Amino acid sequence: GWPLPEADGLNTITQDVARMDRPGKTTAHYASETVRRSVQGSVGIPTPEQLTPGAKAYAEIFRAGYEAVQSVCPKAQVIVHLDDGFDHELFEWNLGILRAGGAKWDIIGMSLYTYWAINEGKRTVAEDIVDECMSNIVNLNEKFGTPSMLVEVGMDALNPDEGARILKKILREAQTLEDA
Repeated sequence: GWPLPEADGLNTITQDVARMDRPGKTTAHYASETVRRSVQGSVGIPTPEQLTPGAKAYAEIFRAGYEAVQSVCPKAQVIVHLDDGFDHELFEWNLGILRAGGAKWDIIGMSLYTYWAINEGKRTVAEDIVDECMSNIVNLNEKFGTPSMLVEVGMDALNPDEGARILKKILREAQTLEDA
């Protein structure tokens, strides 16, 4: 496992990063941007064993990051981003821990890599992975009351025709969802 940083330290670091001077931009330019807060991927997410004693700290750290972003860019929408957008249990587990600990977010971000899901043996059919992801979006919106966004998608680069077909399916189906 990895050590959880202190919430106050993370708050200060997040504020400093959000305030960084970017050429030709001021804080006002970022008023409507989204900010992604979290460790990307289930590999970086603390395991249940790590979270049992530290679930509250995990949520506090996330909440501190949210509040730090909001203190600098109050109109920014903060995204909690997890991988395996098809994995309903992963999202319910992780977001449930955050919600129970008082963490805040505005958008649920998802990655959906059909190639890796199949390659790692998590699923076997790309179309089913997309269907599960779309179902997950609906279920999560009902449970947590926040919209979802597919922030990353990826397919097998060596099979561009299949990749194009799957990407078209993702776009077509996502457009039919109110909160996608």
